[in-house]
Amino acid sequence: MAEDSECNDSSGRLYQLGRFYDVPDVDQCAWQCVNEVSDYLASELRGFDFNCDSLNCDCLYDDTVLTDSLCDTYFDACSFEPQGKGSISGSAYAKDWTCYKLVGAELLAGGVAEETM
Repeated sequence: MAEDSECNDSSGRLYQLGRFYDVPDVDQCAWQCVNEVSDYLASELRGFDFNCDSLNCDCLYDDTVLTDSLCDTYFDACSFEPQGKGSISGSAYAKDWTCYKLVGAELLAGGVAEETM
């Protein structure tokens, strides 16, 4: 498990994110990133970062996926600045965060797991 880390792409860039506040645990975070959003957002999900201290859940997307309208409709907050693209391939230090990569229908802890076919 890649504890104290946020997911990033092959160039070390973070992803755009839609944030849910007050999520009780990592399982609920995964559930919300898939089931509390539109089908479009669920299909574009790269993974998520979960903060076990603040209970923030960040659903991660490629650059340009999120819009103001999608953010306002589904999330408590969003960040549009990061420009990550493609599969999660690593992680960077971030205290109290853990990176989870979407792999097929599974979520794996750590941003360096291989994708399965």
